[in-house]
Amino acid sequence: MELATVMKRASCGVALLLLIISPALAGPLNGDPFALVSGSTPYNNFVGLSGTVDWAVYLPGAFPYGGYGPTPGQVVYAYQVIADPGSFAVSHLSVALLNPANNIGDFPLAGGTPPSSALLTPLSSADWFFTPEATLSSGLAYSSPFLPIDVFGSVVDGGTSSFVIPLPSPGTEMIPEPGSFVLLSLGLVFAVPVAVRRLRRRS
Repeated sequence: MELATVMKRASCGVALLLLIISPALAGPLNGDPFALVSGSTPYNNFVGLSGTVDWAVYLPGAFPYGGYGPTPGQVVYAYQVIADPGSFAVSHLSVALLNPANNIGDFPLAGGTPPSSALLTPLSSADWFFTPEATLSSGLAYSSPFLPIDVFGSVVDGGTSSFVIPLPSPGTEMIPEPGSFVLLSLGLVFAVPVAVRRLRRRS
């Protein structure tokens, strides 16, 4: 077999392997087993600003990281900016807020740059600023009593910006009250034996 053919097959194999294992190369938020939902959203404005924003949404009590104190009983929205190699670094991440959120902050993720400041404008946006600009951010977070919907965000620098679509943000559906969980559990405790008895009678 010719060397050129062997090289071509080897590079095809490497490309296929990278596609298969790429989820394993993602940041810690993407695929976090503690999260209600998680993922990774790419951005690219085709003039030098490209990368991904990894994200995860955690139900009350499920946030697994130290360094950020969630508002008790609320959902935590977490993000991490990862610039592509050779891309412009990022000075600003903004996530649109269509519903109330609070308690903006950050938390350590290995090798990530913490923001120099953060600003939450209710019913407008959650914003984190980086000085110096970051190619990999620390974890960025805020809390909300609302469950997620898909909205959008943006990243800035290299004197340019790029939309990040979609990103999770608080929606209109609130987290059920703890009492609702208790009532639901009690309902299941009584409903299951009744259903079992009915099935036995039929058979």
